[in-house]
Amino acid sequence: MNSSEEIREARSLINVAFNARVRGDFDEAERVDLGEAERLHREALAIHKEVGDRLNEAVSLYYLGLIAKIHGDDESASEYLQKSKAIRLEIFPFDNVE
Repeated sequence: MNSSEEIREARSLINVAFNARVRGDFDEAERVDLGEAERLHREALAIHKEVGDRLNEAVSLYYLGLIAKIHGDDESASEYLQKSKAIRLEIFPFDNVE
């Protein structure tokens, strides 16, 4: 599996866990191993920052925010999501969607 396939898989795992949590199925959310997904997004974030890929930096921050939210770390989730939104608004200044 190459790195973009790993990132897609990581995003899929995060989405499964987040949607399960939203539905109130905490057992399913807990069964999803997010450790690897988090590791991949942290690596991706470092690479995106290094090469100046602001859009994918925002995407990685967004997914790290979802992971933090799934883990119940609302403070970190808020920080990641705010950083993601700020970058997105730099890139797309007319995309001020709440």
